[in-house]
Amino acid sequence: MVKVSQRVSDFRFTFRALVYREDGFWIAHCLETDVAAEGDSPAEAVHALGELLTTLVEQAIKEGDLRSVFSPAPHDIWRLYGLGKESKVTARLPKRRSSIDGIEVRELALA
Repeated sequence: MVKVSQRVSDFRFTFRALVYREDGFWIAHCLETDVAAEGDSPAEAVHALGELLTTLVEQAIKEGDLRSVFSPAPHDIWRLYGLGKESKVTARLPKRRSSIDGIEVRELALA
């Protein structure tokens, strides 16, 4: 459990995400949390994922249940991440002080 006196800024996380195209949208899927977001481009999908992860982590810290954040993605997503190429897309994280240092992104080209 997180102590009540701890703040969001006391924690630092870097997450990993697989970005791929599906049904006309780009999907950014976080490996550590099994949270996904979509966008019209890889950058938009990763930005949306960063927003979701920031909110998720902040709320978990406030509720004193940081463990609830970590629910790994399915094995197939981890395997595909291993096949992906490092992406030049970087996460534009929310301007407010966040506990997320960044998101390491790999892109997968699906046929």
